[in-house]
Amino acid sequence: MKRLNSIVNSFEMNDLDHIAKKRLLEHVLSTSTFAKSPTSSVLLEYLVNSTLAGADLKETSIGVDLLGDKFDAESGNARIRVNIYNLRKKLDNYYEDEGAEDAWRMVIEKGQYRVDFVPNKIEKPVRNRRRFLVPILLSALLLSWLIFFLVNRPEPAPFFWKGFFDNDASTSLVIGDSYGLMGELATGTHGWFRDYNINSLDEVYAFLEKHPELKNQVEPANYFYTTGMAAFATKELAALFQRNEADFTIRFSSNSSYSDIIEGNSIYVGPLKNENKFIRLFNEGNRAFNLQGNRLQFSGDSIQPQQEFNLSTEGLVSEYAIVSRMSGPKQTARFLFFSDHDIGVKATVEYFTNADSAQAFATRYFDGRDASFTAVFETRGVERNRLKLNPVLVSEIH
Repeated sequence: MKRLNSIVNSFEMNDLDHIAKKRLLEHVLSTSTFAKSPTSSVLLEYLVNSTLAGADLKETSIGVDLLGDKFDAESGNARIRVNIYNLRKKLDNYYEDEGAEDAWRMVIEKGQYRVDFVPNKIEKPVRNRRRFLVPILLSALLLSWLIFFLVNRPEPAPFFWKGFFDNDASTSLVIGDSYGLMGELATGTHGWFRDYNINSLDEVYAFLEKHPELKNQVEPANYFYTTGMAAFATKELAALFQRNEADFTIRFSSNSSYSDIIEGNSIYVGPLKNENKFIRLFNEGNRAFNLQGNRLQFSGDSIQPQQEFNLSTEGLVSEYAIVSRMSGPKQTARFLFFSDHDIGVKATVEYFTNADSAQAFATRYFDGRDASFTAVFETRGVERNRLKLNPVLVSEIH
């Protein structure tokens, strides 16, 4: 590593050709800052190589190149923007710590995806012969920094989110996507369709074993599906994390294992129908609740009686939404947002990422405490807009 540092710091401005830039990239990727972040490492390497090749970098082209057939422009562009934001923060952290002595700096300007290489020199302060001016200049500098801090300091984290920003664990946002099939549609055309009883490749083959007459009519689709809920929730959560100078990685439930989602902090947004692993996580963390299929059973607590909810609705105007804020091992944090359709998740994510409404909820139900809880909301939204929430059950997790 010392030898590589000496090579990196030996480049002069006129010598920084493509080979030198690639050596700089190799150096940065080999550091501990990026070794712990494979998503940012892959993205940085891709952007540097594309920049050197003169490629026209756009969100869609980045998504297609990195994800291939799995990329969906409707929700994928938001995912690319969040990952680019995370990469900028990772570079800033690197050059403030491990890379502080590097001669060159890689920069991705806001609104751009090209990687620029700029000198990373720290200017030495010029000695002022008039020594009596030094205290005045220092005072002015301290005052300007104080004003800057007061104007730009991050907003306090809303209730129930502080744990995500205070611990050292990384955060994963897992978006619930739906498994699909290919076959003849009701319109007579061949296309993608959804059967909520089939949620994996194994279940496809089990179905075809029972119905061999359909083997030439139904086949697994080569891509999964998300609704507009994914883009909306990602935008709201990215804004919350950006205000608190934090970041998260994005996963899809279809390619996340149970071990993936129990490590670090985790957020789930998505439907109930796709039999995802977060239903197991919910049931394990809520002794008073049991979520199976389209039924939510509440066994009761010291305040409220036993209840049962039928979660299956048309979802055009109203539906139930489930929100569960839980603690994980090693002081990690979890926030789960379930609904049968997308209006429930959209309404509850918007509600709990807003500092005022989150505080009002904590004040009303927990005397202002930052409690762990599970809540059931009735959600209403005309044409899936102008969303309204009515809490019908709130139970603290002890």
